[in-house]
Amino acid sequence: MSAKAVILLVALHLLGKTSFRRKSKMATQPTRQISVYLMVAIVIALLTVNHAAYAATKYVSLSGNDNWSGDQGAPWRTITYAATQAQAGDTIRIEGGNYGHEHVVISNSGIEGSHIILEGYVNGSDELPLIDGQDRTGNGIYLGSKSYVEIKNVNVTQYQYGIYASYSTYVTLDGMDISSLGNTGWDGFGIFWWYSDHCNIRNCAVTDAGAVNVWLRYSHYNFLNNCRLYYTNTSNPTDYNLVIGYGHDNTIQNCLSQDQDPQNSRSGH
Repeated sequence: MSAKAVILLVALHLLGKTSFRRKSKMATQPTRQISVYLMVAIVIALLTVNHAAYAATKYVSLSGNDNWSGDQGAPWRTITYAATQAQAGDTIRIEGGNYGHEHVVISNSGIEGSHIILEGYVNGSDELPLIDGQDRTGNGIYLGSKSYVEIKNVNVTQYQYGIYASYSTYVTLDGMDISSLGNTGWDGFGIFWWYSDHCNIRNCAVTDAGAVNVWLRYSHYNFLNNCRLYYTNTSNPTDYNLVIGYGHDNTIQNCLSQDQDPQNSRSGH
């Protein structure tokens, strides 16, 4: 018998006793209060057990198929599909390799203590997973109104926006390399935060966004730690490595902002 079923049986037993007391006209105000508290505790317990019971580890591989189960021996093929399937508590393990032109949209949120995790790991050639937009348009990874999502060790290149978070909270980016964003002129954003708060960006390298490598706009209480922001592109060098606009209580720690263009083609910011 599952833990969820046991909780339900106990709840019905206790509620039956409470109902009997009411019928016998012996119920008091404290008894009614206990009944309310009991129902709240039951709902919380059921939700906790539900997330714990259904949390899963799924896999993505270049040798996979999106029609498969996503288990280790039958992985999915695309990060895009995996991102639509992940629920609170799930971990998506992404094997290294070039996944090509994907536009990944995170479909669901995690909850506190039960995050959604997308995590890359090296393949036999010691490569991390990479998504490559090729035409430098659209979003590499998009989070719209999502919470408690972690993305680790996934590299992103050649989109207009590498990672775009809008109205999201408690998002973590860790160990990501984001590069070559946008086309000519004021175009290309590595990490773009729009009204997104309480996020953690750590151990990331962002380079050669045509406009801004990292832009936190109307975003608060974010933590940027141990990141490298620089440019090497001489044809359309980065205008700003880091912009924090209309936000407050953002923390920048142990980060490097650097011009690595030997020709110094833009005085830059």
